[in-house]
Amino acid sequence: MKSKNSKGFTGIFRRIFAISLLCMTIPALINTVTLSRLTKKYFQDEAGHSLQNVATEKKNQMELALSSIATQAQSIANQTFLIESLNNALINSKDPDQATLRKISENLEYNFELGEGLFENIFLMYKNRDIADGIGGKSVGWEDETVGSADSLLVREVRASPTTGRPVMTIVAPIKKSNRHLGTIAMAIELNSVSEKIIDNVSSDEDYKTLILNSSGLVISSDNPDHVLSLNFQEEAGLQDFFETMGSEKTGVGFLTLDGLKCFAAYNHSSTYGMYFITYKSEKAYMKLLDAMKNILLGVSLISILIATIIIYFASRSMTKPILTVTEQAELLSQGNLYMKMPDKFLKRKDELGRLARSFDSMILNLKTITQQISDTSSQVAASSQELYASGEQVGKAAENVGNKIMEMATGAEEQSAQIDSTLISLKNLMEQIDEVNIKTDNMEKTTTEMIEDISRGSKSAEESVIKINNLKADTEEISNVITKLGYNSNQIGQIIEIISGIAEQTNLLALNAAIEAARAGEAGKGFSVVADEIRKLAEESADASDRIAELIVEIRNGVDNAVNMMDSSIKSVDSSVDAIQENGDIFASINREAEQLKNIVADVIRSVRKMTESSLSFEQTMQEINKVSQDFALNSQDVSASSEEQIAVTEEIVTFSKSLATMAEELSALISNFKF
Repeated sequence: MKSKNSKGFTGIFRRIFAISLLCMTIPALINTVTLSRLTKKYFQDEAGHSLQNVATEKKNQMELALSSIATQAQSIANQTFLIESLNNALINSKDPDQATLRKISENLEYNFELGEGLFENIFLMYKNRDIADGIGGKSVGWEDETVGSADSLLVREVRASPTTGRPVMTIVAPIKKSNRHLGTIAMAIELNSVSEKIIDNVSSDEDYKTLILNSSGLVISSDNPDHVLSLNFQEEAGLQDFFETMGSEKTGVGFLTLDGLKCFAAYNHSSTYGMYFITYKSEKAYMKLLDAMKNILLGVSLISILIATIIIYFASRSMTKPILTVTEQAELLSQGNLYMKMPDKFLKRKDELGRLARSFDSMILNLKTITQQISDTSSQVAASSQELYASGEQVGKAAENVGNKIMEMATGAEEQSAQIDSTLISLKNLMEQIDEVNIKTDNMEKTTTEMIEDISRGSKSAEESVIKINNLKADTEEISNVITKLGYNSNQIGQIIEIISGIAEQTNLLALNAAIEAARAGEAGKGFSVVADEIRKLAEESADASDRIAELIVEIRNGVDNAVNMMDSSIKSVDSSVDAIQENGDIFASINREAEQLKNIVADVIRSVRKMTESSLSFEQTMQEINKVSQDFALNSQDVSASSEEQIAVTEEIVTFSKSLATMAEELSALISNFKF
């Protein structure tokens, strides 16, 4: 019969599979999440580092370009012609002449054209006033004290050009001679001309973009013209925090929201030119590669989980299959089927499951052997219990017969005791009469005159004595017959006791055999072993009781033999008394003829009376001993009767136990029949 769990997933398989899967999946998921976060951080760090490098590169490029322009401005300011012209004019307290200004303007125009659109204007400031420029004198007359009085190289903050509106940066180089300030050369740089190449030269990755801000947060360069001189980080929501961060640190990375798009950005500050260089990339573009990496990690994790699931499935199945087989066979075993055997592939396994399979297989084999032994033992117990039952009935009947016999013996002993009591009474009367005879014979010796009367009385007394002694003889013979019968009954009791002793020995042997068979049955026969041991003890007690009864019977036999001997002696004494009395009667009859022989006759009578007295005393003692023996026999008979009753009760218990034992043996056989082996 197949178990309902023999197909599909079993409970233990599901638990092992689920636990193993969880033990593998949870760390895998944790590992995936951790790797995802680490990857994100790594990419963020790498992206920040890359953006930071780009921003730094842009700053360096801008500083290099502006430094080159500043060098050019300072080179113009250091021209000897220009210095001498301004020095002479200053000495003469007048402006340079027109020829000088024209020559200066030509030089400025040359440098302006050389810049190829780099400059919005190049002009000469003298006494804080523009006196010459590179654009044909269009800016001449413009005044600016800051520019005109610059004593060292000055870089003005980028601002909107008043003429073009585009961002312009002014670099001012002082013109000096012997530390005397003569004027300044100012170059208005078209910032887009410088930053355009810098911004466009980002990399092949078009997702990177660069913004340039002035120190106030205003965008001064961007690939989006709408941002230039209109977008201010200090004022725009979503950019203020980023700008504050830039104000506190010269370099860094962070997030900003530009045109509604969240971006990852790196910045670098140029303190020389008061600019912020921001290189940024949209988070979407930044996350694109990260998402791809996450997808790869997720795919690898899922594939790993799938492979591990398959491995766990087959491993769990391999581990639970022997357990399932053991469970199925255990269910068959619970139904009494002992025909099954564990498959060899499970028995050959070297792990704990193989040990389980081998142990279970050994258990089934041992159970088969034990069941067979119990079956055989139960049959033997059933047969033994039947024999014990039959023997118990026989012992019970024998014990009952013994009890009846002993009751008869007790009754006979009581009757004997009563008869002996009656005999003792008669004997007492006889002793009294003998005493009277003694008195009379004494009187006969004293006086011869009363001899006739005494002889007459003696004759009468002799006749009465003959009658009484004859009665005593009859009683004594009857007592002798009763005692003889008592001896015969004692012999019969002895034979019955021998039968009981034999039955007790047989019961003891049967109980011993039952105990041995119960020991062979092991744990199942433990209770039966106890009962068998109790039967054996009862049998031993029965044997002991039988031995005691036998000893009592021996004592009774000895008492009976003594009583018979005493009775024989009493009868002989009575016969002697009768003879003596009859002899006295003959003497009394011949008194008249042989008076002369009276003295001798009286002497003979005295001797006879004395012998009678002695015999009577001996007879009385014998009768008392017989009475004592009878009483002892009656008491012993009562003990024997009680022992017989006890033996009968024990025998009844043995019979009852035999019935129970037979019933239990039948039930055990019925239970064993449920097993198939």
